[in-house]
Amino acid sequence: MRALFALILIVVSFILIAAAKSVPEKTKSIRRVGFGMMLVMGLMFLLQSLQIINSGEVGVQLVFGKVSTHILSEGINIKNPFADVSTFTIRLKEYTMSSARGEGCMYGDDCISALTRDNLEIKIDVSIWYRLDPTKAANIYRTIAKDDLAFMNSIVRPAIRTAIRDITAELTFTDIITTREKYTRDILQSFDEITENKGVIGDKILVRNVMPPLTVKGAIEKKLMQQQELAAKEYELDKMRKDADIRRVEAQGIADAQAIIQEKLTPLYVQYLAIEAYKTLAGSDNTTFVILPTNPNAAGMPLILNGAK
Repeated sequence: MRALFALILIVVSFILIAAAKSVPEKTKSIRRVGFGMMLVMGLMFLLQSLQIINSGEVGVQLVFGKVSTHILSEGINIKNPFADVSTFTIRLKEYTMSSARGEGCMYGDDCISALTRDNLEIKIDVSIWYRLDPTKAANIYRTIAKDDLAFMNSIVRPAIRTAIRDITAELTFTDIITTREKYTRDILQSFDEITENKGVIGDKILVRNVMPPLTVKGAIEKKLMQQQELAAKEYELDKMRKDADIRRVEAQGIADAQAIIQEKLTPLYVQYLAIEAYKTLAGSDNTTFVILPTNPNAAGMPLILNGAK
């Protein structure tokens, strides 16, 4: 509109300049005013032919209600001076669906629930990274949305929710938990198929949490608790077995030592050890009398009488 206004003023300036040629000299100041207006309006018209697009964005031109196929890239662009420009972000963006408190969709920012193949209604926290295809910006403006938010609500949100529900319906709850990487890949593939030729490029799906129904959650927690108790009992049982093995080894060692000692302790050897002990005791300050054994085999116990000297 500013370009159209400038064009009208330029035309008026030409009219003033032409009219000034046929009037007396004193009115020729109008001619100078006309030249000045024409110069200013020409500069404005030139500026309207330039458009700066910020980094990470593309511009779509709308000329008298019609979308131009020429996309403006980042930097300075030469455009139709009569065109209005709308911009789209082509940076990577995130859209998140989450049950924030884990208590159902009523508390989430955009919670999604889905039915599994084994008929369990699960709550899922999911994010998708996506970006807009810059080559399709003009077609997006013409047929889908005029800005990023409208594009997200019109295409990204319904497409990702549909993809999640379609893939979830093919799997059991156990499949989803045990094959999460494949689950996310399948969701992204389904999203790409749904949004084909819609100008959106899916980058990655992030599944952060999968919440089963409360009844199933309680059963899972109970099973986990039982497994933990069983593991603790098995640990204690294993510890007791190892302690018993240690005691058996110790007992076997004592028995082996006693057997060796019994083999070596002949009556004469015992008599020899006794005599050596008597010698030691006889020299002690605390020993008064030592009575030698009277057993024929010299295996009796000595009687030691202690007293102060």
